[in-house]
Amino acid sequence: MAKTSQGIETKRLLLKSSSKLFCKYGYNKTKMQLIADNTGITIGSIGYYFRKKEDIAGELLKRYISKIYRFILQHSDGPIDSFTLHVTASLPYYKNIYKNKATRKFYYELITSGSLHSDVNSNNSFRKMMDNLNRKIIKENGVVLDDFRKTAVTIFNSGGRNAMILKLMENYFDVDEIDEAINYIGVGTGSVLGVPQDKIGIAIDYCNSFYKIHQQELDGFCVLEKY
Repeated sequence: MAKTSQGIETKRLLLKSSSKLFCKYGYNKTKMQLIADNTGITIGSIGYYFRKKEDIAGELLKRYISKIYRFILQHSDGPIDSFTLHVTASLPYYKNIYKNKATRKFYYELITSGSLHSDVNSNNSFRKMMDNLNRKIIKENGVVLDDFRKTAVTIFNSGGRNAMILKLMENYFDVDEIDEAINYIGVGTGSVLGVPQDKIGIAIDYCNSFYKIHQQELDGFCVLEKY
């Protein structure tokens, strides 16, 4: 029990140190050795918890969006399907990253590094979470995931979707276009998977309505925070 508690605390400290360093220096300049030094452990010990730096970033993203998911589920009027949940979470998820200069830089550098949606990065907890989400969306919508759709989703996640995210982080869109751009990012994978257009429209309407009601609380979530 003591070892388990110690491991949980060490992981928390690693995430806390990484979050502060990512916020201060960005993703690219934050090296594993710097994280180890700031956490007070050896760089070899980090490998027990996270194999690569992108795995740490992935865990931060996973915890960030999980908090938003929980909030939406707790404040929804009734049952909500996985696609609508994700689309609704995407708006505060990206807006909160976008509005802060430090988190925008961190996310931009993480995306351009090409590691977030890399097929070979099987230890990334955020990637695993998104894969599980896609499987739920497929099941709930009766989609047949053939080889073409698998390839299309991979291309979209690493290509078109990321291109839209980078444009968002680069301040490419006007202020009144930001919500629409984020909605496009949020529904993109579902659209490629074959979610019916009427369900996509319903999800967007639910997202915008929910955000309007709960904006103050949703704006309080941050990807780089204390742990």
